[in-house]
Amino acid sequence: MNATNHITPFTHFTKEELSLLSEEEIITGFKLKNPQITQKYFYSFCKNAYTTWNKKYQLLDKEELDFYTLSNDYYLRMVKNNWKDLEEDRKTASLQTWIIGGFRYSILDALEKYNMEQDQKFKSCLLYTSPSPRDMRRS
Repeated sequence: MNATNHITPFTHFTKEELSLLSEEEIITGFKLKNPQITQKYFYSFCKNAYTTWNKKYQLLDKEELDFYTLSNDYYLRMVKNNWKDLEEDRKTASLQTWIIGGFRYSILDALEKYNMEQDQKFKSCLLYTSPSPRDMRRS
């Protein structure tokens, strides 16, 4: 099925039609923000990756590292760039591999930011509770 010219944000696909889309048609659907294509492919690929990375990093236990926050941030970044990174860098990987790999980097970036914020909170707490030099002389 070569529906690239017929894909719009409002094109409705049957389950069978949706499962038969080529990678080029899927990318066209992403660019045009077709909700069925975005849900079926982008978010399901990200969900699989999130499940794997959550097991390793316990993401659900960390503020703002839930699936919806991370996947929506990744999606909006891709939309902002009109999916150019996907088109330019995907030459050696399948669409699924590319999206999962990109989402992995988004997760790792968010996790690094989270850990830095936690370190800063911890250091602030230590500074507040550490004895002053004057307190040290009294003991």
